[in-house]
Amino acid sequence: MAAFERDADWQPVRSYGWLGLYVAPRSGHLLEVAEDGTYQYYDTATGAPLVPADHGELKATGGTTTGSCPGGSFSGRTEHAKLPGVHGYVASFDAVRITGATSDCESEIASEGTWVNLFR
Repeated sequence: MAAFERDADWQPVRSYGWLGLYVAPRSGHLLEVAEDGTYQYYDTATGAPLVPADHGELKATGGTTTGSCPGGSFSGRTEHAKLPGVHGYVASFDAVRITGATSDCESEIASEGTWVNLFR
């Protein structure tokens, strides 16, 4: 676990609007979530064009994130933290952590743990 994950002030959330482009710091995998809740999951960022390894629908309500995929579904508790930036150098970022996860999807969305929102 990275230092920022240990030191972040993780808070449970009632709901979270997954929207934007996320990166999983441990693996570098990408998660792109559209306004309608559909997602594209990329397990590699090499090559062009990017080809999603998985896709489906994602939503968070009542502190739980759930998602569908072609092979099934996943779920887990959702926590949020604001990662501090460095004034003049790096902006602050929203981070979301999925814990206590279950999954029968090929993607690792639920097991990645922390996702950092790069663009909202």
